[in-house]
Amino acid sequence: MRIKQLKEISMLSTRPMKSVSGVYRVMSVRRLSENLQSGGRTLLLSDSTGTLEVFLRPGEVQPWFPPAAPFRMRIMLGQQEKRLWVDPDSIEPAESFQSVLLIPPVWAARDECLPRLVSLYDALHSSAVRLFWDEVFRNVVWLRSFLTAPASQVCHHAFRGGLSVHSVQVAEQVQDVLRRVDHLRPLERDGAVTVALLHDASKVPVDGLTRPWRIPFSRSEHARLLPYLLSQPLDYLKRCDADAWGVLVRILDDYTRPRERANSPLADIVRKVDQLNAHLDARYLSHCAAGNGKNWLQCCGRNTWVPTREVSSAQRG
Repeated sequence: MRIKQLKEISMLSTRPMKSVSGVYRVMSVRRLSENLQSGGRTLLLSDSTGTLEVFLRPGEVQPWFPPAAPFRMRIMLGQQEKRLWVDPDSIEPAESFQSVLLIPPVWAARDECLPRLVSLYDALHSSAVRLFWDEVFRNVVWLRSFLTAPASQVCHHAFRGGLSVHSVQVAEQVQDVLRRVDHLRPLERDGAVTVALLHDASKVPVDGLTRPWRIPFSRSEHARLLPYLLSQPLDYLKRCDADAWGVLVRILDDYTRPRERANSPLADIVRKVDQLNAHLDARYLSHCAAGNGKNWLQCCGRNTWVPTREVSSAQRG
């Protein structure tokens, strides 16, 4: 059961709730004041739907919680206390969990990005591809940078959280395009949406580099790093479902190779949608809207015509 549902139960329930088991990230542990009647400690739990405090009774064995680690636990609503309590005997580290559904909202730089990412995840047809997403988003260091990094320095989506906004927009647009194509297998649709979401994943800063998309290739060739970044999740997918692995690798391989050697229509759709999304955002860059006469903008390695006109922040959003 999700955090949002637990909140609704705690506010509306007038009778004891049966125990509910779930997996949550334990964001912090706070010791209550000794003069409070309840005593014990509180756990701040989180998933993609929000955060919630639950209580641990005093005098019970209380495990150690690594920061933001996922734990499986059983939660109940006490009739007298009117509070959500966690059974300490039920708390155990979660070995398998849906990492996309456990992304804390506070990690996302843009409030609208996380619900849309979860919607893309829920719309996947293949359970194997869902497992692949979960493996990718298990990497907390990469994930937090993915949710906060800009998509570029000055070209497009050059703001905090721009990378995740651009990636989700491209994945949604590819998903919408493929709804109009009848002959594709559901697995091929999932593969194209996955590549669309992760097409700029190698832009995430690594090893202290502030501009990693220029290293070791030119800035327009950062996609060539994707097979290295995704090697472990791809190996995991191959063990789970060889068919899903084959479809995803074929699309990814065609997307990352030079354009003159690519032959996958799905990879070409991802590439064109990416360019269009970047160009549309580039139109609204401040130096173009300021009326300085610069009608040609360098974006994604090519010149783009931008009409010189005033654009309000509302229009840009």
